[in-house]
Amino acid sequence: MAIPFTWQASLELNAQLYTALGQCNLDKAAIRKIEEVRKK
Repeated sequence: MAIPFTWQASLELNAQLYTALGQCNLDKAAIRKIEEVRKK
């Protein structure tokens, strides 16, 4: 993280966090789908 923490650095970090969150949500959805198939 850049010091001082600038608006630009904040925007870049937020973009990275949203990308990571999106990937986590995709992973969780895939796990749910696999679990549903395993239950059958």
